[in-house]
Amino acid sequence: MKGKGIVLIVGCGHQTLTRILRRTESLFEQPIYGVLGGLHLAVEGGPFEVMGMFLHKYLGTGKLPWQPITLNELQENIELLSKRSPKVVGLSPHDSSKASIQAFRDGFPTAYKDIKVGETIVI
Repeated sequence: MKGKGIVLIVGCGHQTLTRILRRTESLFEQPIYGVLGGLHLAVEGGPFEVMGMFLHKYLGTGKLPWQPITLNELQENIELLSKRSPKVVGLSPHDSSKASIQAFRDGFPTAYKDIKVGETIVI
């Protein structure tokens, strides 16, 4: 957003929110205005179930496959982003669980936007 800061549009956050923010802040002096997209936060399930397993919970999390993201780590991600006071936040349901999306809605009550294919996000 010209004059407001950087809006990060993340395809799939395998590299973790911490690394995404650290890299962005090392490259740009503008504040982070928003973060939208896939942060790969499949806590308590995930978007897809395969043979009784939610693979997003275990794969592509930036951790070893047998170490899924925990609720505490989800809260740490919300706190990490909160420190930047973003004006717009939205998680993609592609790689985040319903619990994660709700936690971000609760953590960013005025900034949170639902992300849906084909819909415009007004910021």
